[in-house]
Amino acid sequence: MAIINANMLKQPFKRAFKPGSMGQFWLTQSVVIASTIVGVYLAASVGLMEALRYEQLVNQRDLYYMNESLKAELDDNLQALEQFIAEL
Repeated sequence: MAIINANMLKQPFKRAFKPGSMGQFWLTQSVVIASTIVGVYLAASVGLMEALRYEQLVNQRDLYYMNESLKAELDDNLQALEQFIAEL
């Protein structure tokens, strides 16, 4: 059974964390974080624009049906009024 000493544990860390590699690590991590933030912002803004566009289309459709219903109601009332005038 091998005894683990402190030097055996330090060797992998010395190879992994060379003086030049830490700057590259933090640079790449900051680029990843910045690109994630930009990507989430762009996705959210496009999603919001599409949701607003959809809501506008739904409102236009509802307004169209309301206008058609009002027109039909006024036509019926006009016919009833003309019929009433004709009977007088």
